[in-house]
Amino acid sequence: MIRRGGPVWLARPSRFVAVERRTARWLLAALVLALLLAAVGAYGTVAAYPTEPLHDALFAAMRHGAGFYDAWADMAQSDLATRDAIMLPPTLAVATVALPVWVSIAAMALTVTAILWIGAAGLSDLFARDPARWIAVVLLAIGSAGAALLWAGAPHAGWATLLVALAVLWRPGRIVEPAALVCIAAVIDPAALWAVAVLMLLAIIDSSRREVVGWLIAGLVAAAVLAAHRHALAGLGVVAAPDLPEGSSAAARLMLAALPGVPSWLAAPLLLLGALGWAGLSHPLGLRVVALLAVGVLAEGWFGLHPATLAAALVAPGIALVPDALADLVRAAADPRRFTVTRITKREVEG
Repeated sequence: MIRRGGPVWLARPSRFVAVERRTARWLLAALVLALLLAAVGAYGTVAAYPTEPLHDALFAAMRHGAGFYDAWADMAQSDLATRDAIMLPPTLAVATVALPVWVSIAAMALTVTAILWIGAAGLSDLFARDPARWIAVVLLAIGSAGAALLWAGAPHAGWATLLVALAVLWRPGRIVEPAALVCIAAVIDPAALWAVAVLMLLAIIDSSRREVVGWLIAGLVAAAVLAAHRHALAGLGVVAAPDLPEGSSAAARLMLAALPGVPSWLAAPLLLLGALGWAGLSHPLGLRVVALLAVGVLAEGWFGLHPATLAAALVAPGIALVPDALADLVRAAADPRRFTVTRITKREVEG
């Protein structure tokens, strides 16, 4: 049932426009409770920003002529050889050593620019009003800046975040470019294999065979690179034992990457609101972002991969979608019960 009152500033109503009254009330109550718990639970917490200390050590050794696995053999017993570092293949380290520093910086700048350019075009189509479009673009810029800051401390995670965001925002109907981007992300940071799995599953649900094939090829290439890396490490006697997932640390890493500089007590509710905004978007993009956020946090720690930050650059733009999602939920919750009265005349009964 479509209710009175058009979209606040989206081009079309949110997914919540047809929610039943009782369901809408439960959702609003759960949202308020979740926001309060998130703010209280995150208040006063201090989480360490993601870093990759072994990358710098390997980079320095390779700059002085050592091979990647030769340097690994020297550092395998050090405190820097954490489970996270063990899973990272030599792709980024080799490329960084082979190229001048300015090339890496230029590549990062071009990637951020591409996200803003392509994302601005895609997000603009979602809104019916110019102020909303500008707000969404500014929030996308904030999210991209957060991913760039993540790259400064954790190069593998930063590149994976930016490349996955660019692939997700790529114009609909294309698969070659997004699959190639996510494949590169997974070759750099195998955590992006979770993005491949999520996007391929959504393509299967949509019965899009072309997309399924594209994501399957991307996953096989990245998995082959990871398998070769693990085989080389096994020859050195290095084994990565996965730990159990840590949901709280996953959420903390996501908040730090998605909303840098925002106090934790405020970042946690904003993270939930951003997810709500994407969940309410009646566009395939919304489901993709929500799935990446949910799987990234829930799968944190499994197989030695940390995908919590994969969709970090897309959290902030979701906040621009919140007004319509909330408006439709409130309208649904306040929708009065309607009764249909049918008058039957005596003539109709006799007939």
